[in-house]
Amino acid sequence: MAVKRIAYFDNCKFFLMLLVVAGHFIDQNTASSPIFRGLFLFIYIFHMPAFFFLSGLFDSRRTPGAKRLNKAAYYLSLYLVLKIVIALVQWAFTHRFSFTLLSEVGIPWFCLVLGAYTLLTGLLDKAKVNLTVVLVISVLTACFAGLDKSLGDTLCLSRIVIFYPFYLFGAVMDRDKLLNVLNRKALRICGLLLLAAVLALCLLKTPQLYSLRQLFTGRNPFRDSVRAYGPLLRLGCYAASAAVGFSFMLIVPQRSLGFITAFGQRTMQVYFWHRPVLYVMVYLHLNDSVLSLGVAGKALWLLMAAALTLILSLSIFGFPTKQLQQWLQRK
Repeated sequence: MAVKRIAYFDNCKFFLMLLVVAGHFIDQNTASSPIFRGLFLFIYIFHMPAFFFLSGLFDSRRTPGAKRLNKAAYYLSLYLVLKIVIALVQWAFTHRFSFTLLSEVGIPWFCLVLGAYTLLTGLLDKAKVNLTVVLVISVLTACFAGLDKSLGDTLCLSRIVIFYPFYLFGAVMDRDKLLNVLNRKALRICGLLLLAAVLALCLLKTPQLYSLRQLFTGRNPFRDSVRAYGPLLRLGCYAASAAVGFSFMLIVPQRSLGFITAFGQRTMQVYFWHRPVLYVMVYLHLNDSVLSLGVAGKALWLLMAAALTLILSLSIFGFPTKQLQQWLQRK
């Protein structure tokens, strides 16, 4: 059972990381492609909430303080190093060096938020606070957070508030009970049908639904046109993310999938390197060349995203994530 559990969660991480990379590739052409806009919306409904849920699921309340600090230091160090790497790549092509330590609009935000969650959840646990009560409060807080336009990219405060309920939900969840539920065949069929229905809805009703993108990214306040019912809209988005994310987890195989399961253990290195590589591809106008081929170009662009995910999962790309983790553990 232990082997199956490890394989299952690694499978989930690999496929979610594949969606992360695909989402960033797709975002390069959403302005002119309705299909890409629909795919982008579908991916963003659940991929980051599911990642945070899995991260919370392995946030043990019995984790020693020193180990928790080490884990938080790892995420925060990756945040800083990744910001520097991206700034250097952009400087190499634009000859402009832009670096802001306490504000983030790009992908390093994920590392900063994970570090904050690791520390915050540890403090709550040390204070012997009932995390289930905190979960309810965090959902209510997030529902009204969009009314405050001062929350934003500084310290990723908006995303910290918006995505924390998913992390906390994982922290209070029993892994064994979750796996038992995920084993039910009838639920798997329902999950597959729901995923197909939501994907079809995103593709067929893109013009009507694409404005929800701002809510699912977690970094934007409510638009003036929806402020009056913004909290209810956020609650509805939470329900959609939970339902689609659970459906995704239902259809992921629990058995070992060979290299896919192995690569699922290396998702952080893929996350670290894929955006700098994509920046290089965009600066070289490779995306324009590929996407100019029409439908075939769009398919090729998505295949390139999948190929990059596989390539960056190779152990050779473990630097600096693996070395940084080992160094912190020794310290």
